[in-house]
Amino acid sequence: MIKKLKKASVFICALFLTFSSHAQDINISNSSIEQVGDSIMIHFDVEVEKLRLNYRLDIKPVIYKDTLTKELESIVYASYVKHVVDIRKDRRFKDITYIRKREIVRYTASVPFEKWMNGFSLRADRTIEAYGISHILPSILISDDNLPRIYNPFYDRDVAKAYQYNLEEYINSNFPIMRHYNVSNADFERHNQDGTSVHFKQGSSNIDTLNNDNSLNLQKINDALEFIESRSDIALNRISIIGSTSIEGSSSLNKKLASKRSTQLISCFTGVALEKFDVFTIGENWVGLRDLVDKSTMTYREEVLSIIDTYSNPDIREKHLMKLAKGAPYRYMTEHYFGQLRRASCIHISYDIILNEEINREQEAVDLIDQKLYDSALEILNTLSVSASRDNLKGVCYMMLRDITNADDFFKRAIDNGSKHAIDNLKELNS
Repeated sequence: MIKKLKKASVFICALFLTFSSHAQDINISNSSIEQVGDSIMIHFDVEVEKLRLNYRLDIKPVIYKDTLTKELESIVYASYVKHVVDIRKDRRFKDITYIRKREIVRYTASVPFEKWMNGFSLRADRTIEAYGISHILPSILISDDNLPRIYNPFYDRDVAKAYQYNLEEYINSNFPIMRHYNVSNADFERHNQDGTSVHFKQGSSNIDTLNNDNSLNLQKINDALEFIESRSDIALNRISIIGSTSIEGSSSLNKKLASKRSTQLISCFTGVALEKFDVFTIGENWVGLRDLVDKSTMTYREEVLSIIDTYSNPDIREKHLMKLAKGAPYRYMTEHYFGQLRRASCIHISYDIILNEEINREQEAVDLIDQKLYDSALEILNTLSVSASRDNLKGVCYMMLRDITNADDFFKRAIDNGSKHAIDNLKELNS
């Protein structure tokens, strides 16, 4: 019995020694890994130089990253004799293709891409079996850092268009009186209710800063002009002004009064050449009165609207309104509405956008990024003045160069300066 145990021990020891000798007899070369659509294509050559008659070697490729793994289909090397023996033991071995030693196999596998696989490594796990005993051999590293994180950066491809859009958005939010277009005379009445207005007392063309919100509105006009003056990328185009009066009194006299009010408002624009003004006088502001009545719940609302819509002559209109219900609606409008119509309005301050040389240089940097020439793009961006879009572009370059620290820093700078693209890029960086 002891002799048999000794013989078995010697046999097992010898077996494990032969197992270990096979650890160096496997060659894996010519590996190729690429992403094609939503799949990963894996190719490599494998050859087993030495394998004994009754041995079977299972080679299982494994995709792994940190604790995550994906096992692929195995490659099995064995002799014909071993294959027959295995089938006799287990019919399942019949469906397995056995490869003979020294036969070079081009391994190919297609694996559905999963997000965790960015930067994965590929190894070959090996198990050798003989006489019913299996032994795990050390794994072989096939390749590492495959398919490094594929980033989808966010940035504007047309710099001039994006610059203009962002500037307009900023101006519209902070200076509603400013517009990047001119308001034509035909639009004056339509826009009259929207403009920044200076109100006047009845029959007067003198500006009283204590009347209504005149002081605040004059400050808005001044702030807009100071903003234009402070910028090198915008220039004053036109200032559109409309003068109006309430309906009280003679329409011809009111037209003259409205003109005086427009002129008085122009005098508030110090340092602006007269040719920059588009002035339109509508006289009595019937359009404004009708809007106020239409939106109201005043008594005799329908009758007032009917008179305004029926009579075209302003003086006849007024007489009919004064007679309606013994003048009760007229007195109501005098108290609640006429004061809102005695004004001169600065409808819009229109401006032109000036694209300077730095915009052209930034576009050159964007074109280089599109060509994946990130270092060259950074060289240009580092010569330009700081802006949210340029910090975002720098972050994009560093992200694509896998410099995560700098990418994170520049995206956060861009976010602080209002870049929406940088918010998306930072999410992409940290996903």
